[in-house]
Amino acid sequence: MHNKNKIKYILINAMKKGNFGIMVKKIIKKFETDSKIEARKWANENSISLHDYCNKINSQIWQESIEACNQIKLECKKTLNTINHKLGGGGAYPLIYFHCRIIKPKVVVETGVAAGWSSFSILESLRINGKGQLFSSDFPYFRLKNPEQFVGCLVPKSIRTNWSLDLRGDEIAIPEICNKVQNIDIFHYDSDKSYSGRLFAIRQIQTKLSLNSIVIFDDIQYNLFFKNLVQYLNCEYQVFEFEGKFIGQLKGIDLINQENINI
Repeated sequence: MHNKNKIKYILINAMKKGNFGIMVKKIIKKFETDSKIEARKWANENSISLHDYCNKINSQIWQESIEACNQIKLECKKTLNTINHKLGGGGAYPLIYFHCRIIKPKVVVETGVAAGWSSFSILESLRINGKGQLFSSDFPYFRLKNPEQFVGCLVPKSIRTNWSLDLRGDEIAIPEICNKVQNIDIFHYDSDKSYSGRLFAIRQIQTKLSLNSIVIFDDIQYNLFFKNLVQYLNCEYQVFEFEGKFIGQLKGIDLINQENINI
């Protein structure tokens, strides 16, 4: 897309109700302390094999997850070939699919839908489970014309029944989602990469998590948030490498009785 068109659509989208303030905050967050080198080094040193981890828990479900996500990948690429825009890749969707099939969640919450790779995998696993609801938060690509149409565009209409999608950004959507649900069984964060964005999210959801909940942070190599979080909580965690980036996972953490996390 030509730069002139990008600027044009950014300005048009900024004028939409509620968008300008969010866009300004996104720009400001880009100037947060840069700790990418240290964060990637820590993640790399602490990463373990995703395959070995999942295979040890349940080899049959892990094999199903691999096969299902290979099919999802084929379908997504087919759809993306019909779209003349780069919409980005997905998070660790085989891991999320696997967890959904293992624990059969009632409530899954994700931030950062983008084209919908992870949403597709979650909703497909919930379909197979025969139960569960997905609540998603995102903010449209403001560099594109009519950007709302591209959020979750990879998700087949046939599996959207149990999906609630809020496009007003995390600061509005996450609190509203928390007001709607009693507990969050799986939380997948893949939106605002900033330290402050991640901290906001974990503070919002902490009272909705149980000891059985699973929390997944995508792209932990962007800053030291995940490292600081696990040190603050002094809890068990896993780090996985997936398609050149790093995923951080927390399980069995008691955040309900914690004071507001301050890291």
